[in-house]
Amino acid sequence: MRFYKLQNTDSCERVLRPFIKPIDRFSANGEFQYFSHDALIWKIEAESPFSFKDFYYINCHVPVFSRQIWDAALSIVDMDGLFQIPLTIEHCGERHDYWIVIPSRIHCLDCKGRIMSNNVGRYHLFRSERLDDNTLYVSEDLKMIWKTFSTLNIN
Repeated sequence: MRFYKLQNTDSCERVLRPFIKPIDRFSANGEFQYFSHDALIWKIEAESPFSFKDFYYINCHVPVFSRQIWDAALSIVDMDGLFQIPLTIEHCGERHDYWIVIPSRIHCLDCKGRIMSNNVGRYHLFRSERLDDNTLYVSEDLKMIWKTFSTLNIN
């Protein structure tokens, strides 16, 4: 199976950075035990330069997916090793539902930095165990699902 890198090329994620301070470090390290499952509401000030997108990778630690594309993925592919928190983002009277999805860090890279598919198992969204690597890796199955529903930047 092939794997791809999911990238965020949108500057809107900068507006969301203040909201993730309580979970940023734990997300970077994959320390799920410190998270709460409680739903979150982030209210963005009207003058902030923000637009609703399908995906934000806030501070290269916290992946946030629109409910539409995340639910589409879960309806088709079984995934392991994910911590999910429901989120609503409000801006200028609009409310959109999202999921904060923190993937597991797994031993998946060989000494040359290539993914060893036999170590991936049922992980379709994951990060490597190397804490200096914040790349989000996506399976080919997940890439194909999301290409149908959105314009995510997957290379």
